[in-house]
Amino acid sequence: MSALMLMSGKQRLIQVGTCTCLGLQSLRRPAFYRTSTALREISTGEALSATLARRGRIQTITGKNTGHQLLLEQPKGVEESLSDLKSQRKNREVITVPLHLEKRLKRKVENDNKKLAIRQRIIDESREGRKSQIIIHCKRHEFNHYNGQSYDAKKDIPLASGAWRHRKSTGDFFTLFPGFKRRSPFYMTGTDAVTFQELGISEPICNNLKSLGVETPTHIQVFGIPQVLKRKRTIIAAETGCGKTLTYLLPIINQTLEDRRYKVRPKPGHPTSIILVPSRELADQIYQVALQLTYTLDVSVKLLQGGNLMSKMKNPPKTHGVDILITTTNALKVLESAGVYGTSKLLHLVLDEADTLLDDSFFPELVGPFLHRLPFEDLHRQLQLTLVSATMPKNFDATLGEVMKIDDFYEVTTPGLHHLMSHVPQTFLRLGRGQKHGKLKEIVERDYDKKIPIMIFCNKHQTCDWVSRYLNDEGFDSVSVHGRMPLKYREGRVEAYQRGEINILISTDLASRGIDTIRTQHVINYEFPLYVADYIHRCGRTGRVGSERQCRVTNFISRLGEVNTVNQIEQSVRKDKQLPHVDANIKKLYGKWYGSYVEIEPIKDDEDHESSDETESDQHEQLQQK
Repeated sequence: MSALMLMSGKQRLIQVGTCTCLGLQSLRRPAFYRTSTALREISTGEALSATLARRGRIQTITGKNTGHQLLLEQPKGVEESLSDLKSQRKNREVITVPLHLEKRLKRKVENDNKKLAIRQRIIDESREGRKSQIIIHCKRHEFNHYNGQSYDAKKDIPLASGAWRHRKSTGDFFTLFPGFKRRSPFYMTGTDAVTFQELGISEPICNNLKSLGVETPTHIQVFGIPQVLKRKRTIIAAETGCGKTLTYLLPIINQTLEDRRYKVRPKPGHPTSIILVPSRELADQIYQVALQLTYTLDVSVKLLQGGNLMSKMKNPPKTHGVDILITTTNALKVLESAGVYGTSKLLHLVLDEADTLLDDSFFPELVGPFLHRLPFEDLHRQLQLTLVSATMPKNFDATLGEVMKIDDFYEVTTPGLHHLMSHVPQTFLRLGRGQKHGKLKEIVERDYDKKIPIMIFCNKHQTCDWVSRYLNDEGFDSVSVHGRMPLKYREGRVEAYQRGEINILISTDLASRGIDTIRTQHVINYEFPLYVADYIHRCGRTGRVGSERQCRVTNFISRLGEVNTVNQIEQSVRKDKQLPHVDANIKKLYGKWYGSYVEIEPIKDDEDHESSDETESDQHEQLQQK
């Protein structure tokens, strides 16, 4: 605005930018006059001035040589301004604090801030954990995890394997040392230690145990044996390698000896106890242990496997009864349907590796029909059922609910259930698919010179055979075993490994369930399992009761599905919680993840299908020649 408008002597000009405005400020009484905060130059001055003019508080002044308008607030009188100040003071609540109280208040605030800072420092230090006790050692040290370390619940936990889905993560690794986190010893310590005789086992059986070098019961045996001796339906769920076989086998033998006092003997073809297992290797192992425990005792034990089933059907047992029958699912199904063996005198049924037998891959066709024929609700028989496994599914109540009352079961577990073994280091290597065979050769070559027994696990039988051929070509003596292998090639291979004739055994999950491989010091997962339950069983082949102390597990990770399982394992260790999805049904779990289910064939005894033996034998011979 170029032209200036002159007012009386009580007013002065205030220039803002290029716009010159009239501001009111009294020279004599400045406290009672103020300029309007809305004072500004506008292009639509008429509309704004008309609005403010209706409020009765402005007057319009037009400058010369311009069409703009200036809005100026009408000055108030002295009395009106004083009344406004008094009303504002009345509306405000003013608190007057003495000086000494103000100082005390400041000191209190400072002390509270110091305490808050100390508390936050303690929390940060506790989250960092004790640096001398490492739980997860990573290639990238920023992902290391220490004993006592915790994480903010509102934030995502940083995982060393979190970026392993990317191809550039090849070469990364981390090692788990869960021993500092949880120590779950196999044996009772201190005043809690007891003997087998104190648990109720007779002296002749204890003498046989001493001859085997077993004198002190483990944790699961201390709590499990008394319940089985009371003829209760029991669930025995504990970590691998802690002595679950003796937990149910010793009470069965003890009960059989007690029946001898009352001159109770089994009839031919009608055993009083049946131990049902998913594989012939596990059945043979339990049979060998039972023979040693019943040495010089009046207890008959029989092993029933596949092979020559037609001859057994033509020549059924007629003279000698069987106290304890150890059998696989397929063999029992064939011979029971043929009338060779019956269950009319059955008093005790054991499902070893119950998580496998109760899974949808086994239960509907093999285990389910057999259980439906047993009189579990007959009060006169009091048929006893014992479920044994290192991983117990939660759906077993729905599976067995149609057969018996689930409330009758007494559950015996250990603190280490569904946790990683606390005394076995486990290394996870992120490798490309083309790097696995080279890394395998490097590890095997180092252990082969030291004569360290190794078990290598694969997911497919084709990979199992290929790894065996590859290692043999490189000069490392090894054998493979899987469910698709014909009987004449498969028989005796696990036994040769256990006797020390061969130090490298390549297998599928066939050898991961229940096989007591005490001499195994190194487990290699060449193909990482897609289910946490399978990982627990594979790792359980080492670090068992009586094994060497220097045991370890090495895992090769190369596929996306394998990375997902590794993420779950690492997260559970960092949170110090049980492994997830261990107790889930495999069929239902697969359908939940992928929306479909590929039928998993049970571990079958190929000798039961004699028509297919010759063709598979020819194929295997051709494969060996290649």
